[in-house]
Amino acid sequence: MSIDAASGSDSGSFSVIQMFQITDGRLYMTGSHRGRWPFPELRAKVIGLQEQFNIDAIVIEKASSGHCQRKNNYLPKRKFGI
Repeated sequence: MSIDAASGSDSGSFSVIQMFQITDGRLYMTGSHRGRWPFPELRAKVIGLQEQFNIDAIVIEKASSGHCQRKNNYLPKRKFGI
């Protein structure tokens, strides 16, 4: 799952959540959600999708509310050698 978190204002950018799957060494995007969610709603959406699709890894852009989600331990953290 990747998250590009925007500020959440009605006039600002959209937040985008994308889900991916690796099959036979290829990366496929399996879903995408886009919206202007305030931080609590974005967090709830990410957690719900994580549980629904059994997500193994989450990549969060280190900017705006995406950084806030990681910094405040709202989502699990794992470092990858990417």
